[in-house]
Amino acid sequence: MKTACRYLGFMLVPFLCLASCDSKSPVQTADDMETAASAVSDCGGFTDSAKRSAGDMPFTLDSEIYEDAERLLWRYDRETAVLSILNARVILNCCGEHAISASQEKDSIVIAENDQPEDGTKRCRCTCAYDFFVELSEISPRVIPLKLTLTVDDSTWTKWQGNIDVTGESGEFIIPGVSNEL
Repeated sequence: MKTACRYLGFMLVPFLCLASCDSKSPVQTADDMETAASAVSDCGGFTDSAKRSAGDMPFTLDSEIYEDAERLLWRYDRETAVLSILNARVILNCCGEHAISASQEKDSIVIAENDQPEDGTKRCRCTCAYDFFVELSEISPRVIPLKLTLTVDDSTWTKWQGNIDVTGESGEFIIPGVSNEL
């Protein structure tokens, strides 16, 4: 009898857990998007030549604008259906490993920047400006909700969220609240 009760208990617990899950749960899954190209600059940002050559990066910034603030720039190529996004002048610790990725959550695109310590432990006492670049393929011309996130170590936050209208050719947003001082 004890064995039968124990067996019933083991069978009932998973059933109750599954039954309590609601398909209207607020948890959203993100699907990784295929990127046509992506790159993260060295300290100091992409040079003008790198901006012209890396994936036909369609962005150049003069030094006065570059020193002003972090900027999210986008450009859409209607012929190829490629959306290029550059987040310029991201201020991070100089000792880090950096990456950028894109995912889709429902109708939104999430651009995720990542900054982790070198070798999992190393940080230093200086900051640098970095550029994060990504190209997304097969994007239809429309207004797209976009979210830009940054993960540093174990903390993730949304740096910017808004709409980009890719029925146009290009646009730019200043990322508010981000320090412009090195």
